[in-house]
Amino acid sequence: MSDHKPLTNIINLSSLGRGERAIILGVHGTDGVRHRLQAMGLRTGREAEVIRCPRLGPMQIRIGSINLIMRRSDAARVSISV
Repeated sequence: MSDHKPLTNIINLSSLGRGERAIILGVHGTDGVRHRLQAMGLRTGREAEVIRCPRLGPMQIRIGSINLIMRRSDAARVSISV
């Protein structure tokens, strides 16, 4: 028997649907954008859960006890593992 971990899919946060959870792997973009997103709680290793994701408009994300409303363009800068 091998001790290999199963392969995980790496996608961006904007790809998740309502109720889905994932682990944040990184935040990408210019320094200003990256620091702003990290200040909102989007940090490597944290779990993110999608609360609402309408077809058009911003997404509601929960990270720990923090609820965030964020643009899909910003969510696309966050790589996650599902």
